[in-house]
Amino acid sequence: MNQKGGKTIRVWIIRIIVIALLLLAVIKSPTAFVAALAGIILAAYLVWLWIKWKFWRIFSPLGEWNDAISRVTLNLQKSDQPFYNPEPVKAASEFLAQNGFTNLGNFTGKQLSGVMNIVLTNHESEGMHAIIMDRKHLGIITEFCSRYENGGTFTCSNTELPAVLPRSESHPIIRLPKAEVQTVFTRFKESRPQSAICRLKDDELQSHIESLYNELKTYEIEALEKALSNDAQLLENFIIASGWTAIEWHRRQNDVLIIHDKLKDYDLISKFEDAIDDEDEQYKKSKGRAESIIRNNTPIKAFEILTSEIPTKIRLKKIHELTEPVPAHVYLTEKPKE
Repeated sequence: MNQKGGKTIRVWIIRIIVIALLLLAVIKSPTAFVAALAGIILAAYLVWLWIKWKFWRIFSPLGEWNDAISRVTLNLQKSDQPFYNPEPVKAASEFLAQNGFTNLGNFTGKQLSGVMNIVLTNHESEGMHAIIMDRKHLGIITEFCSRYENGGTFTCSNTELPAVLPRSESHPIIRLPKAEVQTVFTRFKESRPQSAICRLKDDELQSHIESLYNELKTYEIEALEKALSNDAQLLENFIIASGWTAIEWHRRQNDVLIIHDKLKDYDLISKFEDAIDDEDEQYKKSKGRAESIIRNNTPIKAFEILTSEIPTKIRLKKIHELTEPVPAHVYLTEKPKE
């Protein structure tokens, strides 16, 4: 049994013992006052357990991300492991060599998706380095990066992976999905700041990449914890303000959407599509416009526009506004009557 599973069993054993003792106090108490007090404590404890169980579905996904991220550290090891995608790696390596990059060797590194092959290259005189990441089933990513004297970085990459996790403003990345290595390199040279660039020596590059990755990981954990805290507090504030009974909350909780300006574009698009029928033909025709509205407005404003133009029978009705811990609008899904 793993440590996490053992801890969970111990917690539930303690909870069952507490409930049993409180129930025994209610039944066997010598006075009505003590019995009533034990009954109140038991009821409050059961309500607390119920609320914790109901909100587990909110906390669990981000908690699992937090655990997954915290377990990952990038520790590059020299490797002669065969490449998963040898031809694209060879083509990218040749392009880098032709443009003055020095190949520092092949490594393996562990990320969320598992172990991948990594080729490190450096262009010391130009203050830039490139990494080729070879993933088993997902092809390769070629990433160009420069570090600056203030500790920041600037990166261009041809990754097709979406920007799911938050990224520090001091480490911006331009994503060019499906772009050829030459295109990414050209965009990188045109876009990166030209002053105060660090010219990393070849023997400094490995430790720099490892420390940069772990710095980003720490930022991601902190940002996710803050987002989780905001969302949980907004939900709690709405429950208090709504005045709904426990039965009413149980019946309507899955129909509640909370929109605030800290949401990322991909989160807002996901919430919007989850709330309506994205297979609807009218919606398919207007999907591009919906994404444009989301890109060009704050999340709260974008959602106000979208909810007035959803081309399906399902409507979203704004039922409340919150101010703490961040301004937010609360919507309720109105399902069509049978």
